[in-house]
Amino acid sequence: MLNAAVSHSSFTAENGFAYRSAARQKLDVYVPATPGPAASMSTCGTAWPPCRHVFLRQQLAERLARELSVRRRRARIGGYVVVIPDYRTWPETAFPGFVDDAAVAVRWARDHASEFGGNPSRIFLMGHSAGTHIAMLLLATDDGRYLAAQQLGKRDISGVIGLAGPYDFLPLKDDTLKAIFPPALRPASQPINFVHGDEPPMFLAAGKRDTTVDPGNTDRLAAKLRAAGDSV
Repeated sequence: MLNAAVSHSSFTAENGFAYRSAARQKLDVYVPATPGPAASMSTCGTAWPPCRHVFLRQQLAERLARELSVRRRRARIGGYVVVIPDYRTWPETAFPGFVDDAAVAVRWARDHASEFGGNPSRIFLMGHSAGTHIAMLLLATDDGRYLAAQQLGKRDISGVIGLAGPYDFLPLKDDTLKAIFPPALRPASQPINFVHGDEPPMFLAAGKRDTTVDPGNTDRLAAKLRAAGDSV
């Protein structure tokens, strides 16, 4: 019922593209109805444990793909092509498996953006909660993983939007999280450890009363980005 409430007049949805062979390694593409110099945005999902908010996905797609989403010098600019991937979650995989999946999805978005009217040289990453944790880790280049494994790098990302992100959340107290993030890999799971001053521009937001993800995560990451000379 909620899905039916979202207007589809501003976009068309193409669902179930496989970027790898596992059941959850699929993505949906939302294409704006109005042609224009659209950018391509690859957005990450919303949780390390299984979770799929179809209504929220469609709301996001409708908003970003909407005609006249941007006005510049009175010229009409088309909306964004929106790529929303699923990825393997616990217990199917632990860290860093779901980040590897997201990197492959970004590679898919870059390779196929032009087929949907998007611009492969203007890819933005956006995520909420665990999704933004994944988006931030995609920029981690210290060990040559993630984007580097897909022959991509920070320069291939035009910007990042992070909503209510866990960026600096050690020590772990929850038993499920302890299983998802093995002890030896926990330092590598913290996006705040991978700030070097060459990150793409970022917009970070958090609710001050968020009791699930401490908004201090956002404050600390923003402070470290600014100290490194990044735009945030």
